[in-house]
Amino acid sequence: MSWWIGLAAVAAILAAHGAAGWTRRADRLLALGAFDLLALVLVLVARDPEGWRVAMREDGVVEWGTFYVFALAGLAYLSGLRRAGGLGRIALLALGAFCLFVAGEEISWGQRLFAFQPPEIFLEENYQQEFNVHNLLMGHELLDFALDSKNLVALIAGAWGLVGGGLLAPALRRAGPAGGLAAWLPDPALAGAFGAVAWMEIAYPMDLSGEAAELGLGLLFLLDAWLRRPGATTRRGRLALVAGLAGLTALSAATPGLLDRLLYGSDAERAAQARAELDRLAGDLARPGATTGRLRRKSRVHKRVYTALEAGYLRFGADGAFLEGRRSPGEEGPGEARRDRLGYFLDPWNDPYWVLWTGPDEPLVVYSFGPNRRRDSRTRPGFEAGGDDVFVEIPPR
Repeated sequence: MSWWIGLAAVAAILAAHGAAGWTRRADRLLALGAFDLLALVLVLVARDPEGWRVAMREDGVVEWGTFYVFALAGLAYLSGLRRAGGLGRIALLALGAFCLFVAGEEISWGQRLFAFQPPEIFLEENYQQEFNVHNLLMGHELLDFALDSKNLVALIAGAWGLVGGGLLAPALRRAGPAGGLAAWLPDPALAGAFGAVAWMEIAYPMDLSGEAAELGLGLLFLLDAWLRRPGATTRRGRLALVAGLAGLTALSAATPGLLDRLLYGSDAERAAQARAELDRLAGDLARPGATTGRLRRKSRVHKRVYTALEAGYLRFGADGAFLEGRRSPGEEGPGEARRDRLGYFLDPWNDPYWVLWTGPDEPLVVYSFGPNRRRDSRTRPGFEAGGDDVFVEIPPR
């Protein structure tokens, strides 16, 4: 698979440069080179499946990189407001606000950073049980268009970046008075790279391709914002881009470790609380009928406990120890549903508890991300504990 991804990356790079007309402008070449480098790095990482999963995991280097590039892109667009006027100013304001919104969505507006419990609608309707809108839209449609994140990223990259930047923007700039509308569209040199991002979301060549596509999309927004600056063509401007991208890369790689040291800590008290809750949860799942035939027919299920309950893989009822004699909102039944943290199977840091099933002859594992709020354990092919994750294994029957 990695060879196919490599060939696809080379094709994407050639398409990006071809769509840019094999430009010789130094600023555009540098912008395209930044995308080329990202594509090649992702290919190298993809050759190591476990390394790929580690890089793409929640609160990992790619997620923080995506946050940083969108946040910086938003600030870069907004910084041009004083120089722009009319439609250009409105366009920069809209693009900047959009990028800052996406940055906030990427880290669920700090939910895992500050361990707050989201409003109930996000716990029930958001399949990741996170405080963000894009996952709340999963399963919904607008004019027969599925509003999943995958489709939204592909639409933005394909319609706005590839078609808008590659076809409409050049035509508008030749249209005299209508040329001001081109301020809403990205630089034409980036059109092919936007097309590559759209392809990655649509083709989804390997697991977690969407995370890489989101990082690529954020980088292209940042490069577009940079190309709009008057100093982008100068030597100083090009050096600033190189230094900025190097700094963002280093910051993205360092952020998970810095958070562990500065914000999260060991938190032994809540770790002990999670252990006690997982023991009760494991006891409930060890009871006859708690794991359904639908689960046992699967070779592998790895889901949040609440999501697994909604999907019909688990059954708790109203007499379990974990829910203290009440039922979860994710399960139909008599009596009032428990709508607190435990009712939605959240750990003491307000992150979901997870369940891993890898077959009838293997232990059923329930676990928490622990104090650092990040999955450190390996989950393929089976469960291998790592970091500060808190877990309990239920022996096979």
